[in-house]
Amino acid sequence: NYKKFEIHNVRGYLPLKVVHFLMNLHTLPRTIYCTRHGQSEYNLLGKIGGDSGLSANGEEYARRLAKFAKEKIGTSTSIDPKTGKEVKTNVPARLWTSTLVRTKETAKYIEHEE
Repeated sequence: NYKKFEIHNVRGYLPLKVVHFLMNLHTLPRTIYCTRHGQSEYNLLGKIGGDSGLSANGEEYARRLAKFAKEKIGTSTSIDPKTGKEVKTNVPARLWTSTLVRTKETAKYIEHEE
């Protein structure tokens, strides 16, 4: 049975709805990665909410997230049985963001097809 869910510290109506959706999305095993946006200008000022862009630290987080996504999520490594050499292939993945500026800016460095 492949029904194993690990969920930690999810509170609030909308986050619980997202968890419910993901738990019922598909019966095949899969890994789902979730992340917050990079540090926003409002975060830097101690403000909550709003629709500000990313701070310099947020931009750096976005670049590192894109590198992680490319190397760990979007690439599969295998050994070619004929040559014995390592072969890397692209793996399709789905990226979702909200419409907020800070979330779109966090995802902007992640390679994707137009």
